[in-house]
Amino acid sequence: MDLVGASVRLRAAEPGDAARLAPIVSDPRVAVWGGIESRLPVTEDRIKRDLTTTEPGRTRWVIDSREDGVALGSASIFDQDFRNRHAWFAIYLGPPERWGHGYGSEATRLATAWAFGELGMAKVYLQVLEANQHAISCYRRAGFEVEAVLPRDHLLGGRFVTGLVMAAYPPPTSNPPPSA
Repeated sequence: MDLVGASVRLRAAEPGDAARLAPIVSDPRVAVWGGIESRLPVTEDRIKRDLTTTEPGRTRWVIDSREDGVALGSASIFDQDFRNRHAWFAIYLGPPERWGHGYGSEATRLATAWAFGELGMAKVYLQVLEANQHAISCYRRAGFEVEAVLPRDHLLGGRFVTGLVMAAYPPPTSNPPPSA
């Protein structure tokens, strides 16, 4: 199931995506924001395994630029909790020279709209480091707001930094239920 916007297309992984995404994931300017696992050596085999392994409660996409067809990263909706109707969102995008063009905001909007519409989720969470102002701006443009502040949550550059939990909700319906 492809999700198509004006500037990006989210699609299922294809053969060769791991080779295209390995340089992005391995770029220290991208990896620094991805948590400890992202700073470990990243091999094409590991990326291929991550992209192609199916697991309950997780949907993954590769993000392509519609302008030139280049694979820019990956997005996923995971920990899908159908009882409580919430899920988590994660994304990586690069190389950094491609940041600031709206790809991340659009990919985030597409994936969260899919979670609300197709999965019936009532809330989508993500976690981001407070120091990653570029990503926070991207998420705000996609409708996310800070719901929790986690001081000293993550070790970054030898210092503990604050983490933020952000959340988005489905847009209000145009036909509200009748009042009782």
